[in-house]
Amino acid sequence: MTDHPEDKIRQRAYQLWEEQGRPEGKHAEHWQQATDESAGGETPPHRLQEDPAEGDRDTIERELDRQDSPDNSAGA
Repeated sequence: MTDHPEDKIRQRAYQLWEEQGRPEGKHAEHWQQATDESAGGETPPHRLQEDPAEGDRDTIERELDRQDSPDNSAGA
């Protein structure tokens, strides 16, 4: 368990990096966002991500539609 604020920031920045697909060159943004979150900023933790790439967006939308719609095969 970490007791140092910097360790928590580091872990959160790493989590953000992974959630966003491990993009190169974004370490400063992830660190800043993690720092802002730890300081009690308005950014909600755990769910901030950039918009997914267009191909990923289509996949995500299809998956969400599939989860939200009732099973059509049972009534058809």
